[in-house]
Amino acid sequence: RLRGPTMNPKEFLTQQFTKIVLLQYDTSKTFSELQEFITPHLSPNATFKDPWQKGSGKKLYALGMNGFHAMFNFNFDIYQIDVQLNPPSSTSSDTTPITKARVMVDGTMHLNQIQWLYYYPLRTIIVYHVDVILSEDGNTVEDYFITEHEEMWSFGDMIESLPGVKLFYNSFRNIFAYGFLGFSGFFCFLNHVLKTPVAE
Repeated sequence: RLRGPTMNPKEFLTQQFTKIVLLQYDTSKTFSELQEFITPHLSPNATFKDPWQKGSGKKLYALGMNGFHAMFNFNFDIYQIDVQLNPPSSTSSDTTPITKARVMVDGTMHLNQIQWLYYYPLRTIIVYHVDVILSEDGNTVEDYFITEHEEMWSFGDMIESLPGVKLFYNSFRNIFAYGFLGFSGFFCFLNHVLKTPVAE
């Protein structure tokens, strides 16, 4: 069983998941590195989902993780990472404190499939749900297991990053904004008229 160093659980998990993200989202890393550091921390029913797919199971998760590294070329810049821990509780069989954590990572995934011609920056939010086993005093992490891993992308950023589309897309957004503000002004005026009492 893993035993974290003498740092509080939030600091330890922040350190661990920074490393996990930089392994999972950098295709220069080897399968053996993924296998050694990440696979032992997958729960049996670990789930991965993004806007296009969803699947569960430790073996399927590991296969998909390796497959992405085999098929694509990308790396990741982390802008910020946050760990939220629930208060610890005890299992029914022993007194080992366990809790759940939510790890949120904000950054950009750089898709470099044809980097000699164009690279595709994709703003990405990654959320991990984690079961955390704490020491008896609850001050350090004994082990942790990823139960769910979700990728969320900005579709606005996806469209804007397409070659040749940015100018047209931003023009559309500007025009739409003026249209929306026009409707907002009209309905504010209408709301004011309807609520203004009629003088007798």
